Amino acid sequence: MPNQPPVSPFVEFLQALETGGIQAILIGMMAAVEQGAPCSTIDYDFWVDLPKRQVVRIYAIVKKLGGTLRAPTFYELRDGTQINVVFEPVGSA
Repeated sequence: MPNQPPVSPFVEFLQALETGGIQAILIGMMAAVEQGAPCSTIDYDFWVDLPKRQVVRIYAIVKKLGGTLRAPTFYELRDGTQINVVFEPVGSA
């Protein structure tokens, strides 16, 4: 069997969310970048379908994957990828 490329910490994070039954949607500027917007950003923002009191579930996933808590809803994966989670996205009117 040919060598498989290593799975990135970001893909591991997404797989862990799925395994944990946590639904998430990419939002924010990175969602625009993924759709081809000519801009840049350095973090991934996710709306997660959890009550805010369950934020510890996200931290447990990040910690298990070797990541770091930077703020209550802001994490850094072991390769430096930054993840921000929100529980109630708020848009501008």
